[in-house]
Amino acid sequence: NRAYRLFASARKIHEDWASINSSAININKVYLLIDELKKNILTSKHKDFGLERHLFSTALTPDGILSYNKELANEIEHLYIIKGGPGLKKTQILKAIGHEAQRQGYFVEYFHDPLIPDRIENVLIPDISTGLFTTNEISRINYNSNVLDMKSFCDLKILNDNSQKILFDKRHFDILINEGLSCITTAHEIHDKLETYYIGSMDFSKVDFVTSGFAKELF
Repeated sequence: NRAYRLFASARKIHEDWASINSSAININKVYLLIDELKKNILTSKHKDFGLERHLFSTALTPDGILSYNKELANEIEHLYIIKGGPGLKKTQILKAIGHEAQRQGYFVEYFHDPLIPDRIENVLIPDISTGLFTTNEISRINYNSNVLDMKSFCDLKILNDNSQKILFDKRHFDILINEGLSCITTAHEIHDKLETYYIGSMDFSKVDFVTSGFAKELF
């Protein structure tokens, strides 16, 4: 419970951080970027509206922050990397490309942020082996690919004027996330210890018998 309270607090800090960053972004430049990406990525159209799938490729776990983004990226022929902190419209860009791909008939996979599921971390369009991946304050992965830095769409004076506030939010966000992960690790260790008391008392042959009975009823 403490872990999730800490994660909830981190999310509030994250909202403040995003609010500061979003005040510096030039939204008109973002719209132009979306149009440019659509033209570069989506070149053919199908008749039917494409299906979608929603997943997570990053998770907050007892072993820390685990991500399979690198493995996914290695399977993609055309990789676009969008770099930037919270509030810099990365999700808006990914959603726009994903929705347009679906409109053109492509199947699209949306990978969500583990802390804030409304945020999109990556978008994958398997039919054309294309992915739009983000580097962010949770997964923190560096890719061997061209990176589009969202700071280039910002008013740097606004970011500089608020640099101490941004630094404050970043530091406390990291502290809260790390402390939450520490709580999950401790809880997992206690759970594993508790399991050892039950394992020795279990008759697993009876579990197999019950499972077999269910299987016969179902199939």
